[in-house]
Amino acid sequence: MNAYTDNVYAIVLAADASSRMGSPKQSLAWGNRSLLESSILNAGSILNGRVISVFQGFDLSILRLF
Repeated sequence: MNAYTDNVYAIVLAADASSRMGSPKQSLAWGNRSLLESSILNAGSILNGRVISVFQGFDLSILRLF
């Protein structure tokens, strides 16, 4: 890490459902993970795990973050 990114956090907003899609957008497949999982893992790998996530209306039990 360096002085420019040591105090930087990612904020991943994952709230609400999608009425037109019929399922939460966060659970859409992106590669072999959900879009939400990929977002959190990618941001965490860049920022050494400093990720703040806000969830609403989403079943967190399907996440595979580790």
